Order: sequence, then structure tokens, then C-alpha cells
Amino acid sequence: MAIGEDSINGLPTELLCEIFYLTIDSRDPPGDRCRLSLVCRLWRECIEGSALLWTDISARNARTYVRQALERSRGATINLNYSVHGNPKMTLEAFLVEAAPHTARWRSKIRDFGTDHA
Repeated sequence: MAIGEDSINGLPTELLCEIFYLTIDSRDPPGDRCRLSLVCRLWRECIEGSALLWTDISARNARTYVRQALERSRGATINLNYSVHGNPKMTLEAFLVEAAPHTARWRSKIRDFGTDHA
């Protein structure tokens, strides 16, 4: 069965990417992006080509993913997340080494080093 133009795939790419942006859970963007990109070629191309969908970057992800997200986010502002409670796959130093060349694009930084402030 062919997908008709009256389906979601008939929407302009910009609108489709905006829908994906609103759908993707910022706590697990790699998982959501992966699932959506497996639907069809159009969705994969939309996800891979939209800088906005790659702006939430966490140390919970492997270094190769962090590099990929930094590259695909192109000139967009990025949100960085490093938390020792989030089971980081990268040390803070390694995460900052990857993110440092992009400091002009940092929108927010979430840090949790596991210390209590009394």
C-alpha cells in the first residue's frame, strides 16, 4: 500500500521536523530519534537533516553519539547535560573536550556532580 499525499508524509518537511521536535523526549533523544528514523526514508532524512533535533546533548550517551549530535546540530544553540546520577558514559573531562569548541552555541548546561550543599 502506497502512502498518499494526504498522509503525514505529505506535510512540508519543516512542519514534519517541528512535529518530531515536539514528540522527542529530551530525556531520551537518541532512543526517540532512532525509533522515528526507522519508520521510512523520508523520516530518517528529516531527522538527520534537522539541526533542531540534535540540540539536546547528554553525557549519558557514548562519545561517538555526542560527536554526531554536535555535528548535526550545526549552528543551532545546544543544551548540555552532565550528571553523575545519570550514569554518564563519558567523564566530565571527555564531555567538555568534545563540547568546548562549541561554547558559543551553549544555551544551557545542566550539571549534577553528586555533592550535597547543606
